[in-house]
Amino acid sequence: MVRKWGCRMQNEKNIEICNKFLMFAFHLKCWMNANYLKKFNINGKGDFELTERQFEILITLKFLKNGTISDLEDRLHVTSSSLSTTTSKMVKLGYIKRVLPKGNEDRRKTYLNITKKGEKAITDMHKNLIEAIGYFHSELNAEQKKVFSEGVDKLVQIFDNKE
Repeated sequence: MVRKWGCRMQNEKNIEICNKFLMFAFHLKCWMNANYLKKFNINGKGDFELTERQFEILITLKFLKNGTISDLEDRLHVTSSSLSTTTSKMVKLGYIKRVLPKGNEDRRKTYLNITKKGEKAITDMHKNLIEAIGYFHSELNAEQKKVFSEGVDKLVQIFDNKE
């Protein structure tokens, strides 16, 4: 009997943590939409030529040190057909390039490398994000700044250890 009660208590705690995390994710997404993501191209509107998905692909390739459609599929949880269409557009726009494998590697495997134009897009968006977060951070009081910084550090540590 105690075991069932302990499981129920643990489940209630998990639900509470899940709800808090979802609320955090919701607030973060709303803030990102209002202050950062609105710059991406949506139906020809926005400050950048890239869509949010295309930018996610660029960032993922940067963290992967370039990769394949399969690598992107694993990381972004998007179908390979959707990724093929999107990456083809990105190749046409000059943000990435396809590179065939060298030597005895499987010739069907094509790598995607970020071009100079792609690197510039990453740098430009990074500057915009720094500006947006800088403004957000400047509006916090000293205690909030400390909590925010410590919280971000802890989240990074947790998610870095999960990969």
